[in-house]
Amino acid sequence: TGRLNAGVMAGKDLFVAGEIRGNVLCGGLVHIAARGRITGDIRARKIVIEDGAVFNGRCVMRNRRETT
Repeated sequence: TGRLNAGVMAGKDLFVAGEIRGNVLCGGLVHIAARGRITGDIRARKIVIEDGAVFNGRCVMRNRRETT
């Protein structure tokens, strides 16, 4: 339920129930809950966006072979 105005780097998984204003880089799963908001680009292996969540940005799905 918090608010973060910065980029986020997560090694494994990231669960968002609050608000992120910034880009997200995650090595695993980004899960945006129904009350969550992300304004920024997401780069992750897996993404879940629940009904009611807000995502404004670009999304890049990376596979295990990519290192960036």
